Amino acid sequence: MTVLSNRQTEILNIARAHGRVMVEDLARRFEVSAQTIRKDLNDLCDHHALTRIHGGAIIASGVENLAYEARRFVAAEEKKAIGAAAAGLIPNGCSLFINIGTTTEEVA
Repeated sequence: MTVLSNRQTEILNIARAHGRVMVEDLARRFEVSAQTIRKDLNDLCDHHALTRIHGGAIIASGVENLAYEARRFVAAEEKKAIGAAAAGLIPNGCSLFINIGTTTEEVA
């Protein structure tokens, strides 16, 4: 599994907050070249977290069935928080059956 860089994680968070990101805006914000941002966006698109548009990227459509590895990157921090909260509700010494999923994986 490939880990996102801090900049890529922040780009993904910006895209979630605003629905899209633009190469030139991100290059100015992070003080890097547009080429560096394009590479970051291409990496995020390879993970199916974003979809490229002219000059930037948008949040990937939920219509497409994402691969398990790609889904692990979507809302990763939220899944960790849900997993920790759910795990905290499970009494010590209990056994559980947990179905497959990226959020339930965080519970485990």
